[in-house]
Amino acid sequence: MKMILMDGEYLCEGDSLEAIAAMGVDLARLSFAPQDPAEVEAELVARMTAAVQRWMDGVAQQRHYDGILSLCTYATSTDSRFRAEGQAGVEWRDRCWALGYRIIEEVRRGARPVPTEEDVVAMMPPMQWPPAEGEQPLE
Repeated sequence: MKMILMDGEYLCEGDSLEAIAAMGVDLARLSFAPQDPAEVEAELVARMTAAVQRWMDGVAQQRHYDGILSLCTYATSTDSRFRAEGQAGVEWRDRCWALGYRIIEEVRRGARPVPTEEDVVAMMPPMQWPPAEGEQPLE
């Protein structure tokens, strides 16, 4: 992905000018800025980790936790339901980050293309909430 400039100012990032041309932008005013590979990698890691973090926080919030960090702190709760949910959150968080960092490493090695944020989230394992006492496990 390249940084696209218009009249020397940052416009967006991308590899294709088709969408920009479709907006009626004069392509003669555009140029590509060289990017430092270390900066590109740092940006990739930041975007992917932020997407995973937002997604995990959102899933935890579905059960009324502040976010994934809050959920995980309940792994040591004295309440059996909260303890079970917290432990499930810890295990799920670990699986998500292990996969996320494996994807980043595969991108670094050139073994896979850079995924979109949506693609990264779609690859994450689902959260398996423990059943409440008396409930049947969810499929």
